[in-house]
Amino acid sequence: MRGSRRTRTPDAMAPAASPSDWYNSLPPVCKAWGTACFACTLFSQFGLVDLRNLYLNWALVSGKFQVWRLLTNFCFLGKFSFPFLMRMMMM
Repeated sequence: MRGSRRTRTPDAMAPAASPSDWYNSLPPVCKAWGTACFACTLFSQFGLVDLRNLYLNWALVSGKFQVWRLLTNFCFLGKFSFPFLMRMMMM
């Protein structure tokens, strides 16, 4: 009777009941990075943020003390598309 034995799925592997349950189950670092990536892409898609303000430029970081460039260049994943979705899922 080996085939009739059921294995119980651990809570970490159980499917989420809703997207909010899945989002709340993420570790804080992943949640913050995912939210920042989505926000940067959303803001740039609607023209609220110029992409020239997000890229890493060492002269502006050291010369004009624009330290946000050290982090924002990791948050922009491209425009909303299928590759964007795949990059978000790989995070």
